[in-house]
Amino acid sequence: MFSRFNFLLLVVLLTACSSQSAPSASSASVNATSGPAKSGSATLQCKGVADAYCTAQTQPWFVKLDVLNKRLVSKNIPRVAQKHARWSASLKTCLGKPDQQACIEQRTKQRISYLKIHHKLQPVSHSMHFKCAVSMIEVKWYDTPTNAVWVKSEYVSQLMYNIPSSQGLKYENTRSRLWVYDQKAMIWIARHMPHQECQRVAAD
Repeated sequence: MFSRFNFLLLVVLLTACSSQSAPSASSASVNATSGPAKSGSATLQCKGVADAYCTAQTQPWFVKLDVLNKRLVSKNIPRVAQKHARWSASLKTCLGKPDQQACIEQRTKQRISYLKIHHKLQPVSHSMHFKCAVSMIEVKWYDTPTNAVWVKSEYVSQLMYNIPSSQGLKYENTRSRLWVYDQKAMIWIARHMPHQECQRVAAD
């Protein structure tokens, strides 16, 4: 016969099994919360560059650059993608620097400025003429993401980007430098114009 003791033992065993198999309310709540958060987490995307360069600081400028590249493609400008690939590869020089993100941001702003000026998508803000020891120069200013000047002489033309200066305006690239203060300028262009002083003159 099935004794009362056996019946009670069966009830205890069934209760224990039920408590082990059913998840607690607290664990169910944790699973419900953690699951969607993991799968729904947003990631930054910067089209055309490596993930290492894409941060909250640099992403807005990469987006602007992508829009500009698409505009150039629509104008049938040749080799836009190839030139962008070469430029993006050059960003590796910023990696490991203490100001890595600022370096990448600056390079991207300069790239946007270059493309706008080079493809005549940015109007000239104003211009000046200077008489230097070797040659006359014309300086055109552009209000681009990185303020820039296009310097044209009898021998060469150079695009230079603004750099911080405590006095006057300074612009440079890896091969040239320009300093403008009041009605005077100092210029240096490698292999073309040795360091020299210039005086502002009226345009012809």
